Amino acid sequence: MNYEKDIKILKERIDRAQIDKVRAETRLEQLEKERDALLAEMQEYGIKPEDLDKEIARLDKEVGDLLQKAAELLPEDE
Repeated sequence: MNYEKDIKILKERIDRAQIDKVRAETRLEQLEKERDALLAEMQEYGIKPEDLDKEIARLDKEVGDLLQKAAELLPEDE
């Protein structure tokens, strides 16, 4: 058996795993900052995270209603 070769392969795998770990930690940090920014923005609008689905549904309905009203106010094409 060639232990030196096996050790070299294991070292390369460890090095790649360490790089992957750093990348994952960096991405996690970015996502946490993004989450915190979104939560702060929601708080500015007075929206609680647990109410987000209801707020989206409300806004969707409001947009639909406004589009319908705008369509009613415009003359029809003949």
